Amino acid sequence: MKKGYIKLYRQIQDSTLYKQKRRFSRNEAWIDLLLSANHKESEILVGARKIKVKKGEVFTSQYGLAKKWNWAIGSVSNFLKLLEKECQITYLTESKFTRVFLVKWAFFQGSEEKVERKMKGKNEIELKNLKARNNTLSHITKGEKENESQEVENKLKANPSKVETYKNVYNKKKKEIGNKYVSLISSFKEQVKEIKGYTPEINYSASVSRIKQLIDRKAEPMSEDDILELFKLYLKGEKSKNGLTINGALSSHSINCWKQAKNKSKELYAD
Repeated sequence: MKKGYIKLYRQIQDSTLYKQKRRFSRNEAWIDLLLSANHKESEILVGARKIKVKKGEVFTSQYGLAKKWNWAIGSVSNFLKLLEKECQITYLTESKFTRVFLVKWAFFQGSEEKVERKMKGKNEIELKNLKARNNTLSHITKGEKENESQEVENKLKANPSKVETYKNVYNKKKKEIGNKYVSLISSFKEQVKEIKGYTPEINYSASVSRIKQLIDRKAEPMSEDDILELFKLYLKGEKSKNGLTINGALSSHSINCWKQAKNKSKELYAD
């Protein structure tokens, strides 16, 4: 695909070639919509009704477009539906007029440098958002669910064709990450059951939050294998005899003991 663009001024519509009597191709019709779009907000009167016409909007009628493009009205209607399906426009039709809204109007208007900067910034934001959502736990609060719903809604308005992709990536990653934390907790429960003969009650939300904190922290982050080794060391220790809790296993004391044991193991192999 070729990159970049040229500036095509609206005055081209006044040229003899543009006004030549002919049947417009679909490509010409699309360019005509771009050239006919409002470049700034304005108001018009339709009967006794005042209507605000937005930037990037073509205020017209299907009859007017059919006459201009030398098409049948049915062909105009089908073309608008096609453009809407491809997320190029949205449109509203009333008895006397049709309002066509160009979805990427702002993109079409920037300078090449501005467009590139905007797209780069947008990609960075999308990546940051996806990373942030990938760290979201499977057990999220009602408030977080509402925030996610609002974020998806905002994306739908900004780029309808991409929303399902974002949602699918988010749901897939959320499930994978949630399962990872839950599997670590399940491993602890199974080991407790094997040692003590009972399954401990666990606050999943607090435990997942603590495990996530240990794995994601900048200073000395722990891996999943580290967490499993920590559990094993804790369950073998004297302290665990008084009551095996996952809070105890994930406590600072247990982590310090695990670090000491790990360092001794390194020294042993070094010798």
